[in-house]
Amino acid sequence: MAAPFKYSEYYLSRKFSQEMGVGLKDYIRRQRLEQAKALLKDTDLEICEVSDRLRFCSPSYFSEQFKSEYGVSPTQL
Repeated sequence: MAAPFKYSEYYLSRKFSQEMGVGLKDYIRRQRLEQAKALLKDTDLEICEVSDRLRFCSPSYFSEQFKSEYGVSPTQL
């Protein structure tokens, strides 16, 4: 992500954190989880399909991250 702006990864991450008040990795993770929540509510996709579509490393990791963020498992939506 940093290359098009000709920044180092460290500088981009630091600058993003200063401007947004949250780390770049956390921001991306939260955005992916928001997309997942919308897909689970608005479509008939299975958890494993949502996990694959949003490029989580596994459905179990996706479920763990989802529960950590929202306090419920993806199946409880």
